[in-house]
Amino acid sequence: FPLRRTKDLGELTEVRIMHDNSGLNPSWYLKDIKVALDGSDKLWYFPCDQWLEKKESGISDLFLPVEKARNEQMYYQIDVCTGEMKFSGTDANVYITLNGVFGSTDEHKLDSTGNDFEKGKTDVFTITQARDVGEILSLRIRHDNFGLLPSWYLKYIRVTRVNDERVWYFPCEQWLEKKADGCIDLTLTPGREPDPEKKGGEEA
Repeated sequence: FPLRRTKDLGELTEVRIMHDNSGLNPSWYLKDIKVALDGSDKLWYFPCDQWLEKKESGISDLFLPVEKARNEQMYYQIDVCTGEMKFSGTDANVYITLNGVFGSTDEHKLDSTGNDFEKGKTDVFTITQARDVGEILSLRIRHDNFGLLPSWYLKYIRVTRVNDERVWYFPCEQWLEKKADGCIDLTLTPGREPDPEKKGGEEA
């Protein structure tokens, strides 16, 4: 929602959010608020993850502090699961970029000393970043179509921020290959990880 104001508020430290409890269903679950300054790359992030409602917590008015980007060295564990069908592995070079509320990581090549991205295999990589990008909103995964068998079926990617063990799960279940839809570059958004205890759920 655009909000116009003639006076510059400077660096934001807190927002107040409220509703008037009117209507048949006034209860509201607020995940977060992002405030962007028009004409610049400045962005403030206010996490919430709670209900604003009268009937339970009695809260319809909240003050949310800003979550600042951390300047410490960040470590991300990247679990990449390749599908189990025939020729689902790839010989191509694979690259990843994480996109968060505070910006994006550098593009990192996913490579280890072993043979990566083989059929039915989950490969584990660690990438480092000089600055925390905050809550991860999406990731970009691509390969360079190199090798005799570049086509790749990607099942999912799991990202763990090692510093605080925060986890994001990115389902895919899609081919990255030139001969089909020409897509070897995908942007994935977080989803709900299947429960391994349920029938048909994959191992966490």
